[in-house]
Amino acid sequence: MERMRAELQANIERERAVAAELKANAERERVSGEENSRLRVALDRIGAGAMVTDLNGKIIYANGFAKSIFRTQASEFRQVLPQFDAEQIVGQSLDIFDRVPSLQRNVLAGLSSSYTTDAVVGGARLRVTSNPVIGGDGKPLGTVLQWLDRTQEVTAEEEVKETVARAIEGDLTARLREEGKDGFFAALAKGMNSLISNMADVIRGMAQASAEVRTGADEISRGNLDLSQRTEEQASSLEQTAASMEQMTSIVKNNADNAAQANKLAVAARDHAETGGQVVGSAVFAMARSMRPARRSRTSSESSTRLPSRRISWPQCGRRSRPCGRARQRLRSRCRGSPQPRLAQRRGGQRNQGAHSGLGRQGH
Repeated sequence: MERMRAELQANIERERAVAAELKANAERERVSGEENSRLRVALDRIGAGAMVTDLNGKIIYANGFAKSIFRTQASEFRQVLPQFDAEQIVGQSLDIFDRVPSLQRNVLAGLSSSYTTDAVVGGARLRVTSNPVIGGDGKPLGTVLQWLDRTQEVTAEEEVKETVARAIEGDLTARLREEGKDGFFAALAKGMNSLISNMADVIRGMAQASAEVRTGADEISRGNLDLSQRTEEQASSLEQTAASMEQMTSIVKNNADNAAQANKLAVAARDHAETGGQVVGSAVFAMARSMRPARRSRTSSESSTRLPSRRISWPQCGRRSRPCGRARQRLRSRCRGSPQPRLAQRRGGQRNQGAHSGLGRQGH
């Protein structure tokens, strides 16, 4: 009886230990369940797509954000993966992405650290960051994948690049597409379109101002051409004037030469006249001497009315013993009463006139 009682007591103790262990396990499972629930709720609330796979590559969890990405890009996925179903992601294998090289299971199975890749699925642009899940004992438990839809971002980048490139080439008609964008990308598209429109207005104003400047430059060029033509005409007129001045100078020089020659002829004529005057004086003197006896034989009445005849003493000039000019004048004044000297004076005057006229004709 004692032994049976002892065995029964031992069984009771074992049952109590097992119950306590079960209770502890249940508590741990409850705490773990609550923790998992919190983690699941947290993963469902984050703004990034989260997906968890086990060691075999089976998808055991996908949060709501990841499911929304797959639903949004389902048509793009089906272009590459015809059997793709966004609502049946959980429970399927990663092999559904086998046509996307960066998402193949063999690439993700051997991860030891974080791995980020950009996946292109149809028209969708996705960035996937994969991290291995390691247990407390250091053994791998699976893989967690973070999905980020960059389709809108990449599309906006490409549109901005293309629009800026066209603007650099001078095409300001390109605009960013605002449809299908929200948040930052919608604001970016609207701002870029406004910027390009303002640039187009500025460039149009600059082009108009440039056209006006070009028109003014053309007018200035035409004015300069007209001024150049008038300057050339004035230069031609000045050349003609210079030629005329040269002709006038030549004529004046010729006239001066002619005047000098005429002066020489006048001097020669004066010399001839002086010589003629001397000849006439000599003739008058000779006539006066030849007329002296006739005067003495005249009647007393005539001689009383005349001046008494006197012997005229002629002062001799320097050359050829001819009477000088003053002596000739006194002779002429004394002989004015005699008709013969007057006749001789008239004849001498006629000879002098003939000599002067002859010299004038020679000068001309």
